Order: sequence, then C-alpha cells, then structure tokens
Amino acid sequence: MSEITDEFLPLELKNIFESVEYEDFGKLLIDSIEINNQDNIHFNFTVNIEGDYSEIGFNENHSWNLLINNCREYRIEDSRDFESFIYVYSEHILLSNFKEKWKELYFNGENKNVNQLFVEFYNLHKYTFDDFIAMDKFICNRNLTKLLNSNNALFARGPISILEEYFQLLKNGNKNPYYLETANNYKNSEINKNLKIIFIGNNYFISENFEFQKR
Repeated sequence: MSEITDEFLPLELKNIFESVEYEDFGKLLIDSIEINNQDNIHFNFTVNIEGDYSEIGFNENHSWNLLINNCREYRIEDSRDFESFIYVYSEHILLSNFKEKWKELYFNGENKNVNQLFVEFYNLHKYTFDDFIAMDKFICNRNLTKLLNSNNALFARGPISILEEYFQLLKNGNKNPYYLETANNYKNSEINKNLKIIFIGNNYFISENFEFQKR
C-alpha cells in the first residue's frame, strides 16, 4: 500500500486527528450523504471532541464536506467509531480491480480437509481483505464448500494480486491451482492509473481526486 494522505488532507484536519484530544475523546460522525447520478458524492461529516478532564470540560465540533467526483466505487456505513481516521492510498488491494490484468484461476486437485480450507478463505476475506471484498465478488460459485469439494473447476476470475492470495491457499490445500488468460485480460491501466482510494472510518471511495471543504 502507498499512503498519500498528506497530499489531500487539509492541515487543519490533519492537526485535529493527530491531537491528543482526538485520540482520547474524539469521534467521527456522518451528517449526510448526497449521491448524484451514482458518481458525484457529497460526504458531510463532523469531527467531535468532547471531554471533561478539566473543571469546565469542552465540546468541539468541526464540520466538513468531502466532494468525490466521478466516483468509481464506494462503501458507506454509519460510522461512530471513536478511532475513525482518514487515509488515502494510491496503491491498495481494492484498486487492483481497476488497475491490474485479470486472469482465470483453476484447480484440478483433491483436498480431504475442505472445512479447514473454507476457514482459511474466510479468514483471508475477514482479516487480510478486512471484509471489504465479498467472497463471491471474484470466486465463481457462491457455494464455496461445494466448489472446494470439486476435483477440478474454474475457481475465480479477477485481478492478479487477489488471485495470488487464492492461489497460495489452494496450493497449500493440494488443489493444484493454475492460471489461464481471460478473453478480456486487462483493465485500461492508462485510464485508471490515477485512481486512488480514501478511507473514512469504515467507509471508502475510489476516484481520482478528493476535495475537502470546511462547512
């Protein structure tokens, strides 16, 4: 992953997130979300810092708008996480869908411990992919147990960095994985090379540019 947060995050927000007060008492709240034509998004949020370690206490609200034009993909959840921060990356596993070549992953081997292999795939998506990639997004059968019980099958179709993770698990499970090129084996890297991903707590957006505006 290549973090480039400082290129986009306003200095005022950066200082808030790095403050002791935010670390001890801060939280990030979603105020509203406006989506126009599925690709232009206004994400309005407030950074709240409330504490009582002094005699008078304090309650600060910093309201901001994040504008995302031509958003290619997003995930939005109601976030009230006291440890929510903002990060921007130019390289990330979630960008591979747009920037990398695609292949097809097959196997032709038998595994006698399918339950263990299923758990390993579950853990991959849960902990390595942080639940951001659904198991049926690239895997070619929603019934993973049935697929793993097969002796030969097309397992997944997708970007090579994600398939590499699958490949290693299948290899360790004696499933004899191998690749084939797809008919459409690449994304237009020239068009997508400037895409970036921004995380706000549990929410993310993929676009070329992100603009913060104080409200």
